[in-house]
Amino acid sequence: MKFSTLITIISAADAVTAVKFILGPPGWAQAMGFNATDLPPAQLSARQAKSVGVGKTVLKNRNPNIPNAKSVKIRYGPFGVNGGGPNGGEGMLWNNPSPTITKPCSDCMLLGMNAGLEYLDGKDANTDTGLWLHHMVLFNIGKGAWDATCTTFGLPHMIVGSMPASSERIFSSGNERTTVFFNPPWYNTTDIGYPVYAADRFGLITDLMNMNPARKSVYLTMYYDYVEGHPANYKEVKPVWFDVAQCGISEVSGRAPGSKFDIKATNWISNFEGEVLHAGGHLHDGGTELDLAVDGKVVCKSMPTYGTDAEALTRASAAIRGEILPLIPSDKSEAAASVAASNKAGGGHSHTGGRHIIAMTICSENKSGVQGLPLSPMGIKTLKKGQNWQLRAFYDYNKFAGMKKGNTNTMSTVMGISIMYVKTSVKRAA
Repeated sequence: MKFSTLITIISAADAVTAVKFILGPPGWAQAMGFNATDLPPAQLSARQAKSVGVGKTVLKNRNPNIPNAKSVKIRYGPFGVNGGGPNGGEGMLWNNPSPTITKPCSDCMLLGMNAGLEYLDGKDANTDTGLWLHHMVLFNIGKGAWDATCTTFGLPHMIVGSMPASSERIFSSGNERTTVFFNPPWYNTTDIGYPVYAADRFGLITDLMNMNPARKSVYLTMYYDYVEGHPANYKEVKPVWFDVAQCGISEVSGRAPGSKFDIKATNWISNFEGEVLHAGGHLHDGGTELDLAVDGKVVCKSMPTYGTDAEALTRASAAIRGEILPLIPSDKSEAAASVAASNKAGGGHSHTGGRHIIAMTICSENKSGVQGLPLSPMGIKTLKKGQNWQLRAFYDYNKFAGMKKGNTNTMSTVMGISIMYVKTSVKRAA
């Protein structure tokens, strides 16, 4: 297809997104495999090939209440992440694409998943040793898969060799490492899952940060829960990806030091129907709140918790074990206490110490009335066609130290992402 023809079929908003991507943050060319500066093209290709998946470890079932459930861990990589050099700063692996990766199962229903980062020896790679899971995006590419919020043109989809009409973003994580369970204890269900078929292809975008002077090698890890086959009683879940850079690579300007600002995503008019299960959020340091609004009414407030390196390690270890973590404030008053604690200990980028975002609340209806869970109220139960949805991310560098580029006084780019999961009665085609 000629470029001029492509431009005529995408919307004006998508065209603007494409231009922003071309002029966007450094690293996009490396991510696409053009003009790679960290490795020669041949080595870059070899590195991407390695990220298909290294081994599959069978774990203890993390969903014992669900008949025939299984849990596995898969390592992807290893990924080499450049260091910040002798003068400090951060080294980055920018939006590295892995177009085809190992799936946890061939023909199954996913029950949940979470991401992690570890060194080659299996030890957790986290902020205490200067490694950050900056963000990752997991795609499913296959018949009947389509992205709810990028329906025509999507740069993330392109770099894993797909388009929104035949693929969708099904999971994402930053260093908060939130675990997604489609049948969580607060929902009291055992029959909801995301369908995976033999012909489906999984793709991955990996973005990592290294605050050490020297280059480090790490694996991205994924923990998957599933049941084999497609039980007739199972309802399917469909993800809805909200993003302040909706069909781009998620990064937007971090503004000036000391700024207080908010960023709105392009409105999404809902194009399918179902039961809203839950939604999570992702912000960078400096973020204070992530809101989802429907027809002008806020229905979800995903709040950050800022914590120490030790607290981040505790959460990462518990997430690996498949536990539901209580260390997340459930209302704004508790979040304010987290803000006050953060003021005492800095934040933003640092080699060790300080406070960073270690958790984000999940918005969900607590049907079982379970106490002490990482929840905020979800103010809507039903997704209907024609609803006007909008995401809004809030930042305040006076409350939370934001991330800076290396040793400069220039703020790094920021993100605002929420993934909502909706139970549908419509079965995806095999």
